[in-house]
Amino acid sequence: MIGKIYDKAFAELGKRYRKVRHDRNMVQEDVLEFGFSVRHFQQIEAGRPHSLTTLFRLAEMSKVEPSELLKGLKLPPKNVSDAVLRQRKRQRVKRRLQNPS
Repeated sequence: MIGKIYDKAFAELGKRYRKVRHDRNMVQEDVLEFGFSVRHFQQIEAGRPHSLTTLFRLAEMSKVEPSELLKGLKLPPKNVSDAVLRQRKRQRVKRRLQNPS
């Protein structure tokens, strides 16, 4: 559930990566030299969640600072994330109480 609240942010990042790649006249095959498979890069551009390491590699490929890729990105309010984490914790406790080992 927590991943879903960030779906829009990853979708926006994917659009930014695609724009930078197009602005640099790169095709998807050009990402191979930066350690990405074409399929993985397609998934990233489509908005699949990825790691901070991937963000750094994408920034290097794009020749921009990572902060430029994240600038203005709309993230959910902190209290939404906290609420989701609390809900997950309650669910784990409930499952443990229902199925004691």
